[in-house]
Amino acid sequence: MLSTNSNNKGRRLTRRLSWNNEGVSSTIGTIMAMMIFLTFLSMFMNQYVPIWMEDNEATHMNNVEGEFATLKHSINIQILAGMMGKYDVSLYSPITLGAPGIPMFAAPTLGQLSVNPDPADSQSQVNWMYNVSGTNNGDRMFWSNSSGMVKLLVPNRYYVIQSMIYENDAVILHQTEGELIKAPPQVTLRKEGAKYNMIVTQVSLIGKNQTFNGFDNRGITTYVRSATTATYDDVNSQIPITDAITGNIYVNQTTHYGDAWYTYMDNMMTRYGFTNGVEYDITRSYTNTTFVMDPVEVISLSVDSDIISKLTINQAYFDVVVGESGVSA
Repeated sequence: MLSTNSNNKGRRLTRRLSWNNEGVSSTIGTIMAMMIFLTFLSMFMNQYVPIWMEDNEATHMNNVEGEFATLKHSINIQILAGMMGKYDVSLYSPITLGAPGIPMFAAPTLGQLSVNPDPADSQSQVNWMYNVSGTNNGDRMFWSNSSGMVKLLVPNRYYVIQSMIYENDAVILHQTEGELIKAPPQVTLRKEGAKYNMIVTQVSLIGKNQTFNGFDNRGITTYVRSATTATYDDVNSQIPITDAITGNIYVNQTTHYGDAWYTYMDNMMTRYGFTNGVEYDITRSYTNTTFVMDPVEVISLSVDSDIISKLTINQAYFDVVVGESGVSA
């Protein structure tokens, strides 16, 4: 007969745990490796990426300045061709909208390209009084207008927010700290004897308003439609000097970039040795303050006709078409 040991009743099996140093060391090693990786990643994201992107954006803006200079150069060549009767000339100028990013770490910086022929935003005018009959009843106002601008706005995230503008044959750089004309317009004085020949070139853009956003390339194709020149001799003798008529020649620029135009016109006249308030006057006034951050101003340069013997007005009209680089618009 079998018997059971009462001492085995209620006995439970237990598992004894043992400490494994190798498992602990591998876990700590993994955590340390992850911390080192995250530290380097944090340094890369917080230090190297901003520096890298700032350099990309600065390089992009430098390239854009060259591209706008190329656009101005192309238009100037077409003006010369048009004055020689060659109207079958079209030129293509690429514009890079945005700066490249860093794959996996930073997105590209987008830009906005706009072509706006609207004279409400940008317009230049040259006007002066002349007399055809020798009496005040024969007084007439000569005036010549042009309008239109091309603008690239780049809201840089790491570099300074900047805009590059082509307006009345001038290339303007605008940023929050100020603005200046990088490539001057064709408004010059040429010494002829004791007086000067004043030469003003006006460029008008024709077409519809167009706006493009992105970071790829866009091409601006310009077609010259008309280019004329006219020279008026003996300017002073044609102007009756009366109380109502000052006899001055006025060059007026309606623009969003009044500081750049005011500084350029003032420096231009000073460079020829003239004094503000004597041979010339320059004033500025607001015509539209709806755009609080970007108001519309009129910069008016008034030149005394006593120092001018001739006035030469060059006028050119261009169709502007924008399309993707390498793709017909």
